[in-house]
Amino acid sequence: MLGSDQVVNSKWIFNGIILALSCVYIIGLPVDIMNIDAAQYAAMGLEMKQTGSYLQVFEQGRDYLDKPPLLFWLSAIAFSLLGEYDWVYKLPSVLFTALAAYSLFRFALLFHNILIARLSIIIFLSSQAIFLMNNDIRTDNLLMGSCMLAIWQIASYAKGSSGKNSLLWAGLGIGLGMLAKGPLGLIFPALAFFPVWFLQRKWSLIFKWEWLIILLVAAIVISPMCYGLYTQFDLQPEKVVNGKTGVSGLYFYFWEQSFGRITGESTWSNNTGPFFFFHTYLWAFLPWVFFLIPAMIGIWKRRAEQNEWYSVSGAILIFLALSMSRYKLPHYIYLTLPLAALMVSGYLAQNSGHVKARFLNIIAYIYALLACIFCALIWIYVFPLRSIFPVLMVLLPLLLLFYFYIKLRDPLWKPVLLLTGVSICLNILMNAWFYPELLKYQSSSMAMKLAKESGWQRAQIRHWNTNASALHFYMGGPIEPLNINNDLTQFPLLVYTDEDGKLQLEKEFETELVQTFQDFAVTRLNPVFLRSSKRSQAFQFYYLIKLKSNSYE
Repeated sequence: MLGSDQVVNSKWIFNGIILALSCVYIIGLPVDIMNIDAAQYAAMGLEMKQTGSYLQVFEQGRDYLDKPPLLFWLSAIAFSLLGEYDWVYKLPSVLFTALAAYSLFRFALLFHNILIARLSIIIFLSSQAIFLMNNDIRTDNLLMGSCMLAIWQIASYAKGSSGKNSLLWAGLGIGLGMLAKGPLGLIFPALAFFPVWFLQRKWSLIFKWEWLIILLVAAIVISPMCYGLYTQFDLQPEKVVNGKTGVSGLYFYFWEQSFGRITGESTWSNNTGPFFFFHTYLWAFLPWVFFLIPAMIGIWKRRAEQNEWYSVSGAILIFLALSMSRYKLPHYIYLTLPLAALMVSGYLAQNSGHVKARFLNIIAYIYALLACIFCALIWIYVFPLRSIFPVLMVLLPLLLLFYFYIKLRDPLWKPVLLLTGVSICLNILMNAWFYPELLKYQSSSMAMKLAKESGWQRAQIRHWNTNASALHFYMGGPIEPLNINNDLTQFPLLVYTDEDGKLQLEKEFETELVQTFQDFAVTRLNPVFLRSSKRSQAFQFYYLIKLKSNSYE
């Protein structure tokens, strides 16, 4: 039997779980890139690699002023080194997730024992939102990894565990975070420390002149971006950007895009309400969300120890600040998950006695049951099985999980292993079956794959009456819209269009239908689409049409 000491003192169970989690993320790498944001950013990274314009950012040849450029820079570099593939676009973000996990581990070791540090990584990497954000790649992985690097290094320096080199690494982390998603890259690490030091009246820490080194390094890191914004927008006020002239790229970056969503200067608003992130957390932090409130209560009871207040301050204050924004999306709050994982790991390690262990096991059993029901629903009602292979991909790891679960007697690791193992099996299903089946309904990527396989060149392809970022990525660069005046002498052409566009083209040109596609906005699932028998009511038809001539004119 595997006793507690044997599990905690040896690394093999911990390493086995990390290896299994890593396999899930690797399985997800080749899954198609999803519209809208992920495919948009991938296409922009590809365009940046092709044009060589790294300081001034463009989307399909037009000025782009929204997200900072780090994701585009890393994508372009990765495409140059490894090729223009789905997994190449995802790789930098997955590596930054690994950076976040490692930084979390080292940060935890500064204040806790090795058990809590190991649990924090397991909880973080097995949280449902972390699996999701490594499929639907946006800027949040980069922000999270950069900020956790900065938090670890600042804590290490403040605690006296390292020298001034930590300040350089912290500055790099903050700079990269600001390149990933704006001033939030500075605000998040600051909120983890300065409010705590203020309440504890640690003035010598607050007013250390050495913090200026961090700011200087961060300023150097973001200077290429600032130069690019200044030359692209501030020096050219006559440009029309997002419907306005006189736009300052620097003002947009440092104020409007972030703080303007709170002050009202930004026009972005989706009426989500102040409690949007509360119900987001209910699924984003599965299966560990059940322990988060008890963990925070426990920290309050142990408030004299002061070891865990950095996690609470960073997570809660950012949570509250983001909740004040007039425009919210679920992935905005993923930034807080590493610190939430650390809070929960401390709670689990300190409450694995007989009474608390019963609560842990009950939660583990309920989650395992719900996960089994979910898998059954996917295989029966959502995407019915056509072979036994998807079942085996989930069943074999599940049998291995239950073997170790039966062997274990440790009151802490037993429920942790069950919760983590079920999460792993569930996301093997998602990455190996659900997402591949779902993305067959992303017609833009499916259409461009077919066009490439059929030998069509990008110069021969147009889109009409519709557009989608995946078109540009999967065809290897920006695709022009159909221009009837300019394209009349370039037959044959292959056009991607919707139902109305198809009718228009058939009136104007001699056409040949190449392929019909079923299309659905894959990031906006609804109950009608998820039921295979009703799905035809939810999707639309899109088409690849070959234009032979304009003889019908």
